[in-house]
Amino acid sequence: AGTYQATATSGTLSGSPVTFSATALAPSALDIVSGNPQSRGITLPLLNPLVVKLRDASNTGIPNETVTFDIITYPTGATGQSLLPTSAVTDANGQAQTALTLGNKQGDYVVRASSNGLNADFTATATSGAPYKVVLTGPSSVAAGEVSTAFTISIKDSFDNLTNATVNTVFSLTTTTTTTGAFYSDSGGTTSITTKTVTSGTSSATFFYKDTATGIPRITVARTQGDVLTVDSSYVDLTVIPGGLS
Repeated sequence: AGTYQATATSGTLSGSPVTFSATALAPSALDIVSGNPQSRGITLPLLNPLVVKLRDASNTGIPNETVTFDIITYPTGATGQSLLPTSAVTDANGQAQTALTLGNKQGDYVVRASSNGLNADFTATATSGAPYKVVLTGPSSVAAGEVSTAFTISIKDSFDNLTNATVNTVFSLTTTTTTTGAFYSDSGGTTSITTKTVTSGTSSATFFYKDTATGIPRITVARTQGDVLTVDSSYVDLTVIPGGLS
């Protein structure tokens, strides 16, 4: 910003010297032109570039200024996210752009464009991938004769993101102590079950377990129908301790 002068001089021409003046445009705002917000699957490039415009107070685009792009926020544990380029020079309209490839974790990725002390933030959301595996989680111990806290069956993609079942997906429930252990749909232990379904459009389901004998039974869930999973079973080793000691 400011006024610049240049002088042309000729010793033989009338009117010499001649002074030229020009006032540089002063950046007033860095506006988002397009590309915000967007959403696409994990690890994929966004379909549209992230475009900003550097302008003065009268909305005139300012050319030949450098804009830098940085990923300032991303989901915990995400890797693989990238920008190309990480800096660009504004064109004749004051615009600059970059392309974002999402990382391997679902959630929001925030890209900040910066120039001349001005910022503009884009938000892109990565969605989970296709169902890939089942993961069983639950308590590590329970007292004999008591109903456990909840076990959770979760469907995840290949990058360990929770992902929804595309159809009702049924899992069998088994225990290595078949004569003393039982599964229930409720925490009160009133309705016994042998299967559990993760319904279409959801990513998890819960069940409960009770065993009357002490020991370390292995609780296993295995897909029997529904979404085809590359890793289709999972287990938890549960310690059943004597009653009154939990």
